[in-house]
Amino acid sequence: MLEKYAVAGSGSRQLRTQNGIGTQRQISRSKIAGPCTAWGHPKGDWKRWTHSGWERKYIETAGDVLGAYDFHLYSKEYWAYSKESPSFDQKKKLPTPNLYEGLKNGNPYIWDFGKAEAYLDLVYAHHQATWSAPSLPVIISEFGRQGITPQKGPRAGDYLYYLYGTTVTRMWMNFMDRPEVQLTVPFILPWGDAGYARQRGQALYTRPEDPADPSVIATPLLGFYKFFQGLDGERVVCEWQQLTEAERQGLYAIAVRKGDELQILLHNALPRSLDLNLDAGIPEARIARMRWEGAVPQEYTQKTNGRWRMDFQALEKVDPSALTLAAEEVAIVQFPLVTEKPSKKMVSERFYSNQTLVDIYQQDAELTISIPDAAGDAVLVPSISAPKGFVAGTVLTVGVNGYTNSVDLGYTEGIVDLFAPVHFELPVGVLKSGDNTFTFILETPGFKWNAKIATLRADLQGQE
Repeated sequence: MLEKYAVAGSGSRQLRTQNGIGTQRQISRSKIAGPCTAWGHPKGDWKRWTHSGWERKYIETAGDVLGAYDFHLYSKEYWAYSKESPSFDQKKKLPTPNLYEGLKNGNPYIWDFGKAEAYLDLVYAHHQATWSAPSLPVIISEFGRQGITPQKGPRAGDYLYYLYGTTVTRMWMNFMDRPEVQLTVPFILPWGDAGYARQRGQALYTRPEDPADPSVIATPLLGFYKFFQGLDGERVVCEWQQLTEAERQGLYAIAVRKGDELQILLHNALPRSLDLNLDAGIPEARIARMRWEGAVPQEYTQKTNGRWRMDFQALEKVDPSALTLAAEEVAIVQFPLVTEKPSKKMVSERFYSNQTLVDIYQQDAELTISIPDAAGDAVLVPSISAPKGFVAGTVLTVGVNGYTNSVDLGYTEGIVDLFAPVHFELPVGVLKSGDNTFTFILETPGFKWNAKIATLRADLQGQE
């Protein structure tokens, strides 16, 4: 379990890992969280969020009495999928376990690549619009990867554990970037009881096949937790440059500082290796890697001589200006610093429009964000929603205060029930203090596309 604590008012955050859940001993501090829904609604029809849709109504009805919002988010795969799976449909089976490729091949139940971010933006914005207050804290009390069915666990080798770990990592890193997310709990049980987790494979310990044998055997997920145990510190700003929007979907980075050490947690979710330049002004670093090495199973029940590599210490020296990450690799890069205290601190603040699910296919969409102090760099993050992804040549243009910028949405082609953030970097000085009205224009080749601007967020950075 990775707990994340937000420092109120500063925009900075701390990360730390711990195995355990703190309990509150005073009844007066107990609070209710909900709705604990197993599937936040990802469909393009938005039935749960329009008119009398129950997710919308839940916020409007209970948002002033809850202590927190609580969600369960699971990505679903169709590679480890067979006639043994419930409601098996051969047409849904995919040839690859890589969820980034699955997303582009019509699998709507993938939260890893922006959908979780967009969904939590929607919750935040609608709570703000309803209650004129920031969102409640958020708990993700279950999340993980479904569809490895039947969950063979250790009998299918370590590859299924590895796949589960990649999804947990991506979701964790998404949640780390959410100031309102206070607690996350991946669906990884302590040990596997006969007939349940032992077969599902999502446990730290599993039992032998012999029902009479009460002993437990450690699974690779124990090492998976251990890999993150040294990640600790105060968040610092890091940002990618020269990334396409498609690469941004599949490349993750979280930087933390503790004393005289800088750590960057990286994940490449793409189905290919990437060459990266980590420009920290430091010529040498050490790296701990977690990735699959060796032969990859062609079927989910196949065992190979491949292994799930986990480095529990960063011993490998690397040139950070020429770093290569393998497909679906996770890495922690450690940099030595010359001083224990930073020369300056950056503050990140988020602002949301109260308008949600604004149609853009029949006319231009206008949304407004009020910003008390607009000094500093800014990234504008609209989330766009449509029943399916867009073809090449579909251009989304934003205009604000005389400035315009555009992005081609062709990278979303193949996605079903599209719901994803789009990023526009705004030059210093474009935004002003007070109300800023943004105009969005969707230009599509040949016909109008049924689409909505689901939410609009502005991320501002400045010195403390």
